[in-house]
Amino acid sequence: MMETVFSNMLALVPDGEQPRTRLVGPKLSYMDERIAAIDLVISKLRKQFQKMNSIVDGLEALLADAHKTKGWHWVCSEPMWTTWPMEKFVTSVSDILWPYRHSLELHIELINTLRTSRKAANTWVEQPTSKTIVGMQIGKLC
Repeated sequence: MMETVFSNMLALVPDGEQPRTRLVGPKLSYMDERIAAIDLVISKLRKQFQKMNSIVDGLEALLADAHKTKGWHWVCSEPMWTTWPMEKFVTSVSDILWPYRHSLELHIELINTLRTSRKAANTWVEQPTSKTIVGMQIGKLC
């Protein structure tokens, strides 16, 4: 996609002329900044996921202790704060982990795709121009 953007930008430059402004470098710098910002967000999301896992582990331990102390009937039927029983609360909270993890993995995959695109953009930018290639070929003939 970035290759198409760069190609379209350069296609606006008349044949035989060089661009009058820097077209590619600023776009690549901006892309690097955005990737770094997304990395920071991913890092925070990972920490949040670890905290959520710790909370669920604590709730499951609390459920096991309540079962030992009060019995299974109390855990499954006695409402906490006049709402859900403890067992429903603990299982409902732990159900949140799977979609969160799935979403986090998808975001990580997307940022890795962006990094790959960035590498592809660098390769495209670093390719020799047709004039350079012709010059190299002429140099080989001489």
